[in-house]
Amino acid sequence: MLHDIDLVPLAAEYSIAGHERAEAENFAHLDQSGATKFITAARMMTMRATILATGTISVFEALLQQSLGWEQPFAMLDKHLRTHGLDDLAERFLDFRDAINVLKHGAGRSHDRLLTRKDRVDFAVRALEQPFHKEGDISEISTLVRADAFFVRNCGRL
Repeated sequence: MLHDIDLVPLAAEYSIAGHERAEAENFAHLDQSGATKFITAARMMTMRATILATGTISVFEALLQQSLGWEQPFAMLDKHLRTHGLDDLAERFLDFRDAINVLKHGAGRSHDRLLTRKDRVDFAVRALEQPFHKEGDISEISTLVRADAFFVRNCGRL
């Protein structure tokens, strides 16, 4: 039987696959009509991906704490990865942990760190003074990190 931690990427993949089907259907409607309900649905889909990503990492943190008894699971995970020579993975996880913190709390230390590394991460990060991730994208919401299907999948795989 799989450990609960092993279910995290499976659940993230299952959820985002359904999300992508619904998103494709909505965009097909948008090809025919620019009705407010389809634009709102596009924005809601981005919010949904944001919630999926945040939930994925939050549940992973709780499972680490419950399974391993780590009081500060992400700090202990970082130490564990680095002790075992997995510095690149530790850095990648730190990027995603910072991204989730930004999605949950907005600007702050995590956002500042991401801005200094934004050319190295594989997700969109915008500065406070930058009004959009991609101007004209009707699915955009006002987050400083763009959570999409690719981002959610990476949260699960990580």
